[in-house]
Amino acid sequence: MRCSNAGRGIGIRRVLRSLPVILGAVLAAACTSDGAPSGSIFFVTERAAAFLELEDDFSEFYTAVVLSDTHFSAGRELPEAYWQWLDEMSEERRTPRLCLVLGDIANQGLPDEYALYNEFVRNMEVRGIAVYGILGNHDVFESGDYGRNYIAAVAPHAACYVVRTPRLSYYFLDTADGLVGLPQYSALAAQMASDSNPKVVLSHVPLYSPVSSGIWYRMKNAAERARLLSLLAGHDVCLFLCGHLHEHFDYDMGAFQEVIVDSVQEHCSWGF
Repeated sequence: MRCSNAGRGIGIRRVLRSLPVILGAVLAAACTSDGAPSGSIFFVTERAAAFLELEDDFSEFYTAVVLSDTHFSAGRELPEAYWQWLDEMSEERRTPRLCLVLGDIANQGLPDEYALYNEFVRNMEVRGIAVYGILGNHDVFESGDYGRNYIAAVAPHAACYVVRTPRLSYYFLDTADGLVGLPQYSALAAQMASDSNPKVVLSHVPLYSPVSSGIWYRMKNAAERARLLSLLAGHDVCLFLCGHLHEHFDYDMGAFQEVIVDSVQEHCSWGF
């Protein structure tokens, strides 16, 4: 049987007209009555609905090691050069007291990989260095568990949290989805409003990144990003540390600096 071009055009138009209905049905099936995702998917709106509040006593002058994209997995641990560098710092009496890990901690988000990370944490703690980290996209999506393995295995067992010290407050955000989400944003705004400390904010995904890197390598929602920038600029944030790009870039945001930290695994890079 032959079909004319006109007939095919009508069929295509019918399909296009049906798409909103089909998509609406899919979204309705994936969401609860209040619009929150349901089922096994664990979006940032559920993972990061409230901030865990912690305190640490960094009252004297100290340095902090900054790492990103460690991608722990079998046969893929930190290079020996890292430990040599760290121990040489100790000999020079510049031992850091703090280590900040900016996401993609595990390569596939598997429990065995978090066991390797926790061994790294113990080796740091033996040296008197506290370690705090955040989720990256590999920690959320690679194993299909949406960050549950990370939260179960990695202290302080929270997707977003704040560590207040006598001189600075460190805010750890869950941006692994490329989004902040309204619950996390609201919780962050409430925390910052009651915190007079200067602040360092830590994120896996950058606020901005080179245009050539594509949208996947920066926060996806422009309106959400603008709202977050306004919040940070108004609450004494002095530094925004992030990773994800596996390259180093700096951006002057006016009120604060965004620093995209290079990858440990890809470029054998770290800093303090």
